[in-house]
Amino acid sequence: MKKTLTFLSLIAASSTPFVANSCVDFDNIHANNVFIKNENQANMLYQNQTLKPSDSYINNEIVRTIFAPLITYSYQGKVHEDKINNNFDSITKKILNFYLADSIVIYLPDNNGNLTQFSFIDSDYSLNLTKPDKGSGYSKPILTVSSPNQTSINNPDFWNKLKQANKVEFNLKDNLFYVDKQVNQTKINFKANDIADNLLNNQAYLEKIKNLYNVTFMMQNNKLIFSAANAEKEAKLDLFVQNEVMNNFIFQPQAQGQKDLFLGTYVVSENEINKLILLKNDHSANESFNNASDSLEKIIFNYNPVSLDEETFRIQSLRAYRQNLISMLNYSTLNSKQQENVLKYSDIYGYNEVVSYNSKDAIFKWTYNHNIKANKSNNAFNNDFANFIHSLSKKELFSFEKALAMLLNPYTIAKLSDSNYYWNVAPLASVQLQGIDQENNNFDSLSAAYYLSTLTSFENLQSNYFIEKEVYYQKENILDLNKQLKSANFKALKEIIASMISKFKQVHTNANISFIIPVLDTFSEKEKLLLERYKNLLNDNFDLNVQIEEYDSNKTYFFKKTHISYLNNSLESFFKVLWDDFRSVQSFSYFLDLSNDEAIQKFINLKTLDEFLNYLNTKTTYEQIKIINTFNNYFNIPVILNNALSEKTFEKILIQNYLELPSFEDGIINYADVRITY
Repeated sequence: MKKTLTFLSLIAASSTPFVANSCVDFDNIHANNVFIKNENQANMLYQNQTLKPSDSYINNEIVRTIFAPLITYSYQGKVHEDKINNNFDSITKKILNFYLADSIVIYLPDNNGNLTQFSFIDSDYSLNLTKPDKGSGYSKPILTVSSPNQTSINNPDFWNKLKQANKVEFNLKDNLFYVDKQVNQTKINFKANDIADNLLNNQAYLEKIKNLYNVTFMMQNNKLIFSAANAEKEAKLDLFVQNEVMNNFIFQPQAQGQKDLFLGTYVVSENEINKLILLKNDHSANESFNNASDSLEKIIFNYNPVSLDEETFRIQSLRAYRQNLISMLNYSTLNSKQQENVLKYSDIYGYNEVVSYNSKDAIFKWTYNHNIKANKSNNAFNNDFANFIHSLSKKELFSFEKALAMLLNPYTIAKLSDSNYYWNVAPLASVQLQGIDQENNNFDSLSAAYYLSTLTSFENLQSNYFIEKEVYYQKENILDLNKQLKSANFKALKEIIASMISKFKQVHTNANISFIIPVLDTFSEKEKLLLERYKNLLNDNFDLNVQIEEYDSNKTYFFKKTHISYLNNSLESFFKVLWDDFRSVQSFSYFLDLSNDEAIQKFINLKTLDEFLNYLNTKTTYEQIKIINTFNNYFNIPVILNNALSEKTFEKILIQNYLELPSFEDGIINYADVRITY
């Protein structure tokens, strides 16, 4: 008997949804084990070196899916949030597995310098150790499984020992053979050299891991061995394995003198400007995946070399999804009426919420430009604005910029992105804390200490989550977005800015202070609309002439486009970026020297970053949070127009009901973990 589904129209001409008369026969569209996705852009991986081993971190779903790592996490199960009980009644399980590696030997030094070895030879786990921790549900959407077996890499002792180790050996699987792009098994056997050559031929990478992790590399008897470069210093092997071995594409094996050969769970069968096709590798290093009948056989990405306009792409995508011509559709593609209809009939449409993408990029996309000069033909501001900026002392400039950034209510901005939580902090929300009391502390990351981490203090004014949320829901504001957009401290901030402008105009009576804010090419439609409201707020409340325009790389703006990316989510990575910023470009760290705080003064005056990190590591977790918060209060970053906290925000998608998509901790899909449910 054929399966049919009657879909509710998402493109109704009126606001009242109606039932489409036609039925869609799902059996005759495409097989359930074929996943199809449409993208409104050209294939960015066409003729691109990204698919070849290089020192680059996994940042998209295609590279993630074809990657053949030594060890890797798999994700099982769909997340479902119980909004009534404020917990998760269904979760994704995160499981560590061997892939190209067959076993791992960890070496720990004792006080006499002797090494004790610990072998990890399997990846078993027990679900009995993963139990509800919040009523009858779970507090987190993704839970890491555990094993009581001391030889399992899912035993917590694996990472604990790796953290203390000064040497680790990866023993590789035997009898693994590459396949070609049609998944035909070749006679070319995988060898340690296929990874080792990537490393040994890249001296810059070897120098990088030596400096970042105190790690050096060697190969011996078909083993990959990583050990402390300097025996007198700690080797950060746990971070090295997590950040590099498991997530850097330089570890993608490549047979010498060969191309288009693969060892991952999927192979790139076709790669054109308008299409990319992945095929399941039945000869992969994961036998259970090879034998799984509920895994995807083919994944097709369709691209538009010339992007369609938004409305045309929306209509085409929606029609294709309703007819089962594509497998997944982003909820954000739909307009507001269509979204309302989807939510009303969520079961029919395959509405899902998954953990959103957590990049290693800082949340802010611009900083203030502190190199403002008058009489330049490419200035996106007039001379009066340049003269106004130069009339301010450094402390006054700090206050002016800080007040500009704090005018908008951060809670309202987050709500416009369908989130109940915002992030207005320079470090990543996932930054791992490492206080001396960490083992007895519940705050393992900045986001876990959310209400402390997002506290902002300035000019005896305080902004925090509860204060800004209260403004949003005040009776007199609830129906007026313009009122909701004003921060809790708007009146006081307005006085700070207005007094500075007034003081300048007392001397320059005919001055017309004017500047242009650029619309960055990365901005979404919501960000563009919000920027328009921000511009209007500035013009309506201050003696300013503010305009907006599409970003022009040839112009000099007051709001300067920037891109800051952290190597990983460690405290060290954040302070490394800050260290370099303060000692060179001084963008967001420009005002640190205004602070008399002990930690900031140490950061400024100590000779090396290691000295500061050693100081930081003597602090409790709470003290570390306070230190980061103090630093953040002296950062000046223009208003953040997309501040939703991704760790507490779920991405809304539509996915065909016969597919199960787990959530991924970093939000990047690995299609090897997608399952067919019927």
